[in-house]
Amino acid sequence: MASVDVTSVADITVEPGTLPEKMAAWVIRQEREGEPIDAFQLEEIEVPEPGPFEVTVR
Repeated sequence: MASVDVTSVADITVEPGTLPEKMAAWVIRQEREGEPIDAFQLEEIEVPEPGPFEVTVR
């Protein structure tokens, strides 16, 4: 797993109304279930598309 550079999380270089391709997120994977200190890891993931009646907040 690659580490995530959180220093640029607030640097949004996309126009209003568009979404970036990737985002930083705290993620729990099945293989890491257990204590929160071990389970949560910061990862760079693809930005999910909002579904019906959902919104994306950035």
